[in-house]
Amino acid sequence: MPLLEIKDLKMYYEVDAGFVKAIDGVNLTLEKGYSLGLAGESGCGKTSLALTLMRILPSNAKIVGGEVKFDGIDILKISERELDRMVRWKRIAMVVQGAMNALNPVFKEGEQIAEAILIHEPETSKEEAWDRTKELLKLVGMEERWADSYPHELSGGMKQRAVIAMALACDPDLLIADEPTTALDVITQAQVLKLLRNLQRKLNISLLLITHDLSTISEVCDNVAVMYAGKIIEIGKTYDVFKEPVHPYTKGLLAAIPSVKGKRRRLSSIPGTPPDLLTPPPGCRFWPRCPYAKDICKKEEPKLIKIDKDRWIACHEVVR
Repeated sequence: MPLLEIKDLKMYYEVDAGFVKAIDGVNLTLEKGYSLGLAGESGCGKTSLALTLMRILPSNAKIVGGEVKFDGIDILKISERELDRMVRWKRIAMVVQGAMNALNPVFKEGEQIAEAILIHEPETSKEEAWDRTKELLKLVGMEERWADSYPHELSGGMKQRAVIAMALACDPDLLIADEPTTALDVITQAQVLKLLRNLQRKLNISLLLITHDLSTISEVCDNVAVMYAGKIIEIGKTYDVFKEPVHPYTKGLLAAIPSVKGKRRRLSSIPGTPPDLLTPPPGCRFWPRCPYAKDICKKEEPKLIKIDKDRWIACHEVVR
């Protein structure tokens, strides 16, 4: 049984003009000890999916349908109290975008990590929580002394490491990392990505990495799922998808990645922008931007179907 299994998940934001279909029929699975990268342009619903999994949505968000099973537990059916007691932080933890905004500036870093332990494991003493905090900081490559520092005394990369340590405070089975290298320089980005990869393997936890940067996924993830306009349009092993992308959207994303090897070339770009999810186009949501679009694409929505052992695609015109 997969650790995480999402079936036909739908989550809409209610606004004055109607419903924004941010998550509209998503199907995904993630095995224990594996990493999955969720890629796509900004506005495609990646962060909304992460917030839905954690059920930390704004008041105007409505989960319309579907299932989210985590280790056999349907997260959408249990109460808020059960979710806090059994799942959040203890089983599923999240590294949010921008560590600069994830830390309380008036509390020391060690106090914030220890607080997470004490809240979710009330049987733990303050001394035990503090000792574990120091161990967590060492685990992410920081010296113990930084536990007594305030967030403004840490560099951007150190703050990101501290947030990762906080997410690991209760030994979760699944770590969700939403754009974990945002606002970091390229050297620090590489260090944080290496840290995530090593921690995932060392601790044997599952990782859901959300990013618009496919090259980031190539460094960290076993599998990749490409998301567009609230839907999953391609899934496969990372190596296979990078070597031979199938969906036209995936092809466009990979063609836009610069390379330091080979001949110099002009980077390709995908024309247009993602659709307004308040009034998405009929049929395939990518057809207005797709160079291979046919009449059926404009009328009939493609289903996510299995085309190989570990490959799924949602496209009327499977292009190889």
